[in-house]
Amino acid sequence: MTEEGEQLTVKGEFEYVVYELGSMPVIIDAGLKMLFITQGCLCLESSLGIDPQVSLKCRQHNLFHLNSEYILSNPNPEESTQVTCISLNMDFISRYLLDDQDAFHQFFRKAGFPRRFSTINLHLNPEINAVLHAIENSDHKGFGGNLYIESKVVELLALQWSLADNYRKKGINAVLHSTERAKMEDAREILLNQGESQYSLRTLAHMVGTNEYNLKKNFKLVFGTTVYGYLNQHKMEQARSILLKGGTNVAEVAQKMGYKHATHFSSAFKKYFGYLPARLKFLWIFFDPEFLLILL
Repeated sequence: MTEEGEQLTVKGEFEYVVYELGSMPVIIDAGLKMLFITQGCLCLESSLGIDPQVSLKCRQHNLFHLNSEYILSNPNPEESTQVTCISLNMDFISRYLLDDQDAFHQFFRKAGFPRRFSTINLHLNPEINAVLHAIENSDHKGFGGNLYIESKVVELLALQWSLADNYRKKGINAVLHSTERAKMEDAREILLNQGESQYSLRTLAHMVGTNEYNLKKNFKLVFGTTVYGYLNQHKMEQARSILLKGGTNVAEVAQKMGYKHATHFSSAFKKYFGYLPARLKFLWIFFDPEFLLILL
């Protein structure tokens, strides 16, 4: 990391930095930017004041093409905003998009600035959260550190591109009314903080002021997966993170994730990751935990 908290590859192909925004804005230069809002809200506007302002809410992300310097500001200074900004140069991104040149060129042919790859700002899912967490907590140095960070940036690019491509191919360009989107975000928060309550879809729908049909339809539109699919992703990513830290056996992790039987948890873990949690626990003895995220 540099003194400014930036992470650079040896070739300078990307730059990674986390901004903590209070009342003071931050200026970023022109180019390709992956922005992930992990806390608070963000306003993105041209320093020249000639392009329309773009807003991103908490837990949203997108890939932007900026034609000049832009200002990142916090619309609510009373609450801190945390933004992960990854700058990519053209060589880096084009190397990985050779198989999707059509979408790539469409992105750069869009009218006006800032250009957004996804018409709809995407939502952070458990997979992306896990990658961001791995980058922020990495202590790898030198070439190994550069290689590790680069692998994670590529993973983020793949996840972000896949989510955006899914919306594009399905023609999902209609933005939900802000009140309906807010209900889905409320449903997500309740879902992840329900503890042992295990609300039914009908109960969850009523808690946010909608019905079961709209909950299932709109939740998938906003988050790209079903209600219980999202919950399962969250649990599996949490479980892997706990196992990588060591000191906790599979049965204890299963209990933390709400499973009565460790065998049921192991089956769900294997279905999600493709290997049993016991394998991860075994490998942890011999390898650096973060290095396992590359191996598996």
